[in-house]
Amino acid sequence: MTQSSSPRQSNLTFEEAQKVLAAFNGLDMMPSLLAEQCLLVQRSLQVLAQETDSCIFGICADDLDQALQALNEYAAGLKYQLPDGPDLRGNLNNAAGVYMKCNLQSSLFYASPYENSQRGVLLAYQSVEHPDIDPLYGHLPLDLFSAAASSLVNP
Repeated sequence: MTQSSSPRQSNLTFEEAQKVLAAFNGLDMMPSLLAEQCLLVQRSLQVLAQETDSCIFGICADDLDQALQALNEYAAGLKYQLPDGPDLRGNLNNAAGVYMKCNLQSSLFYASPYENSQRGVLLAYQSVEHPDIDPLYGHLPLDLFSAAASSLVNP
């Protein structure tokens, strides 16, 4: 991921935030990011969270605990309220991976076995004010809003 502007730029426009996040579209595996890139991606997601009407999370993880941790960290970083725990669909104990979906508007929240190798967070934003928003961003790193990454945002 490359960038031409300062990653510490706090006043990203909606269009600039979309451009930053578009670099992740179509990736099968989440990339490793430098600290400065994490800051830019976090800020871009925060801009979209503030400017859109709803968000749907799709999380591909090794197990349920990893998926829940990523969801909780993203929700905290983006100031979203989450519904209560997910509806577990299928036997997650024998699964090679887990797919979790959380629709914040409808409170649809479930986890199911996931056999593919992709890992990361997918975000779909919807907005009446911005109808041309990209339909999906990801795969973003599972740990983008982890305590270590978040300490970079608020030193």
